[in-house]
Amino acid sequence: GDWYTSKTSACGLYATCYEKCQNTNQQSDLRQLFIKLANDDIPMVRRAACNKMGDFIKVMAYEDVYDDMTPLFRTLVDDDQDSVRLLAVEVVIPLALALPKEKRIEELWPSIELLIDDKSWRVRNHFVNHITKVMDSIRVIQTDAKTGKLTSIDDRVLNQFIEAMHSLLSDNEQEVRTAAAGQICDFCKALPKDRQEEIIETKLLDPITRLTSDHCQHVRTSLAKVVLGLAPLVGKKSATENFLPLYLQLLKDLCSEVRLNVITSLHEIAPVIGLEAITETLLPAIVELAEDGKWRVRMAVIEHTPALAEQLGKEIFESRLVEMVIFWVD
Repeated sequence: GDWYTSKTSACGLYATCYEKCQNTNQQSDLRQLFIKLANDDIPMVRRAACNKMGDFIKVMAYEDVYDDMTPLFRTLVDDDQDSVRLLAVEVVIPLALALPKEKRIEELWPSIELLIDDKSWRVRNHFVNHITKVMDSIRVIQTDAKTGKLTSIDDRVLNQFIEAMHSLLSDNEQEVRTAAAGQICDFCKALPKDRQEEIIETKLLDPITRLTSDHCQHVRTSLAKVVLGLAPLVGKKSATENFLPLYLQLLKDLCSEVRLNVITSLHEIAPVIGLEAITETLLPAIVELAEDGKWRVRMAVIEHTPALAEQLGKEIFESRLVEMVIFWVD
C-alpha cells in the first residue's frame, strides 16, 4: 500500500498466513516482504514490523530464522529510532528460543550489548524490565566433562549480565534506576543458586545500598517493594550484617510509600534473620510506625501484626505489642 496505515496493519498478518502456507516459495516470498516492511522509510512501519516479529519467528523453521530473521534483528537493534530499538528488546526472547543453544550467545550477545548501553534511556528502561527473561532465553545448559555438573550459563556472559545490572542500578536516569530496583530480586533469583550469595554480596550490594538513599522517592519505593526478598538468597549472616541496616533505613524513610512497602514484605525476612534480630532491631521501628502520621502505614502494620505475633510468640507479643493493639482499638 501507499499509506503507512495499510503497511502497519499488514505486519500483523504474516504469522497467521505463514503457517498456513505449505509452499516453500510462498513462505520465502512472505519473509522477503516482511523484511522489506522492517526496512521501510517510515518509522511507524518499522515499529509495527518489530512489534510483530516475535510472533512471526515462532512459526518459522530454524534455518529461515537463522538466515533471514537474525540479520534483520541486528538491523533493528541499530535503527535510528529509539521506539524501534525499544521493541527489539522483546524480539531477543523468541529469537533466542528459535536458535540452537550453542548459537544463541554467538549470534545475539553483540546486539544485546548494544541494547544495554543504548543512548536512549527508554531503551535501557525497557531492557532492564526484560533482563531476567533475556538472560534465561540465552542460557546454555551444558555438562562439565570433568565434574559432570550442569553449568547454567556461560560464565563470561553471566558476568556481563551482572555488570549490566550493576550499571542499570546506577544509571543516570531515575526511570531506569526505578525499573532496575524493581527487577533486582527476580534477577538475583535467576542467578545460579550456588553463586547467588557471592554475586549479591560482591557485585550488587553496593549499588543496592546507594539506592536506599537515592534522591528520587520512586526509586526507593520500587526498591522497598522487593529488596526484602533478597534475604532468603543470602542467608542469615549476610542478611543480618548487610541487609538489616538497609531495611531499618527504609523503615524510617520520609516517604510513606517506602515505609509501607517494607512493612508489607516483612514476612520475607522473619524466617531468615531469626527472632532475636527482629526483636532487637525491627520491632522498635515497627512500634514507631504504629503511630505513623499516614493512615495507610498504620493500616499496613495492623494487617501484618497477626503474622508478626506468630513469629514473635506469646510472651514477646504480650510484653511489646498488646498496648499497641489496644491503642488502635481506642
